[in-house]
Amino acid sequence: AMGPEQDFTTYAASIGAVIPTNSGWQVGLTADHSSRAPVAEELYSNAPHLTTSTFERGDVSLDNEDAFNRSASAQYVDDIWSANITTYYTQFYDFIYQRTTGEIALDLPVVVYQQSDAVFYGIDVDVSTQIVDGELFGQQSKARVNVMFDYVNAELDVTGNSNIPRLPPMRFGVGVEGSWGRMSGSIDYLRVSEQDDVADLELVTDAYNDLTANIQYALPITNSATVSGFLQGRNLTNEEQRIHTSFINQLAPAPGRTIEVGLRLEF
Repeated sequence: AMGPEQDFTTYAASIGAVIPTNSGWQVGLTADHSSRAPVAEELYSNAPHLTTSTFERGDVSLDNEDAFNRSASAQYVDDIWSANITTYYTQFYDFIYQRTTGEIALDLPVVVYQQSDAVFYGIDVDVSTQIVDGELFGQQSKARVNVMFDYVNAELDVTGNSNIPRLPPMRFGVGVEGSWGRMSGSIDYLRVSEQDDVADLELVTDAYNDLTANIQYALPITNSATVSGFLQGRNLTNEEQRIHTSFINQLAPAPGRTIEVGLRLEF
């Protein structure tokens, strides 16, 4: 059966300023308004969605989703350091999201698309510094240390539980990347916090660590072709990792310790 004919009009507008400072920092301020029409799945779904193991139901009465965002950022770059810090506050009007109803259809939990006003705010931080740049044991070498942090919070304008489903948890990461002659590699540690700001019928996910590393040796074989041997490891501490933004995190955690060895030809 065909759904009813729908007609939506959207618009967007933004204004921003970039302010350089004498200290090398650059500050950016932005305000923007955006609008999007609900997509076909949000309007007309009424069937199993096997990828997310849910039964989706749309709502033909959905309106445009509007957002008014304000953000401030600070950037710094010199020969050794780089930094990027961004904070944002976004007011949504008629934010479209999926709510779990508690019903079961075809042995799958029913989720419905619905709308509510909502507020999102957060911060993203990336800082990097060069610790090696020059010759080391006869080979040209470079190395950097990178640190990252991000956090987002969100609340629906509803009575009762105002948490948004599948909200990303806070994360902190630190890593080192570098090269020595034809060898290059990196090691990265990521700490993902517990997420206990959960919607109705949504389960808390535990905090976890994620340690990844890789090393690569590149050998030119012609002027335009290079063969590389690599060794890569993911989730090296073999932790149980439940990705909170995933619909199926209780059914399928992220893979455990994974080691990959291979050759790559680039031409």
